[in-house]
Amino acid sequence: MPRPFVTMLHPPLPMLHPLVAMLHPFLPMRRPFVAVLYAFAATRCEREDALHEESHDHHALHGVPDPSLERRSECVGSSSERATTRPAYVGIPREPQKTPSARRARSGLRAARGFSSLPSVDSKKERIAKGARARIAYLWEVVRVRTFVAMTVLVAAAGLLTGVSACHSPASTDGVTDLDGRSFDPFAGDAKATVLVFVATDCPLSNRYAPELRRLFERYGPRGVAFRLVYPTVEESREAVREHVREYGFPFAAVRDPSHTLVARAKAAVTPESAVFARGGRLVYHGRIDDRQVDFGQARPEPTRRDLQDAIDAVLEGRAPDETEAPSIGCAIPNRT
Repeated sequence: MPRPFVTMLHPPLPMLHPLVAMLHPFLPMRRPFVAVLYAFAATRCEREDALHEESHDHHALHGVPDPSLERRSECVGSSSERATTRPAYVGIPREPQKTPSARRARSGLRAARGFSSLPSVDSKKERIAKGARARIAYLWEVVRVRTFVAMTVLVAAAGLLTGVSACHSPASTDGVTDLDGRSFDPFAGDAKATVLVFVATDCPLSNRYAPELRRLFERYGPRGVAFRLVYPTVEESREAVREHVREYGFPFAAVRDPSHTLVARAKAAVTPESAVFARGGRLVYHGRIDDRQVDFGQARPEPTRRDLQDAIDAVLEGRAPDETEAPSIGCAIPNRT
């Protein structure tokens, strides 16, 4: 029989038993649709029997009142009672009926062995509570781990940004002034390199390097290298500095650094001492101009190594100098007061 036809017959199920009993004399004719109707009704009643027995066993086991499932009128009574009032049809195979007593015995045996086919109400509630606690613990762990990762990433990003900004920030020039008393930034402009030479008006060693500094300026000035004379001594007035520049013929600008801002950036300690900064204010070399001065009162007629010149050449060629610092011999820069 097609499946839609069986579905169509489902609503009038209460009428199936009387109909089958009425058609019993004609069953030997083996009408297929009568056999299907009978089997369908019997199967449904067996399902209700099983549900009713399981509910009874469950409530009896836990001492809970049985709310007796509502059963259809044609299925009221035990399966054995219905078997006596309902004609059997030998043409349809039937499974052996399991009596309620057998079900109860089997259920009692399972309970005695320590387990039951039906979960208890308390154990179900406990499993629900355990599941809820496990979910809460899992969510809390996820939140904790994600918060830790987010904070770590934020701290690392903040440190990286701080380092980048420190590396690329303009050189601090607070306290640096020109000979007219105005603030001056020696790193302003688009010079390929900036050379600072620390000198003093009363230091004979720095005065001795005036010809070498003029030679370097004439060689590298046209190639985009900026030169600055730095006077770090507080006691030197603007007039004294101006007179010193004129006397020794320095061809580039002079600035005063009484606050030692440039001294700190260039790591200068004596005069004369030089420092080379690449574009952006990055220090690449600091130290002596050359190795002419061997010691106090002892000097070579000609230098064997020109450290400042080699550092400038390296910056113009786009590479790091072979030496980033070299000890310088000269007059100590006095501490600022």
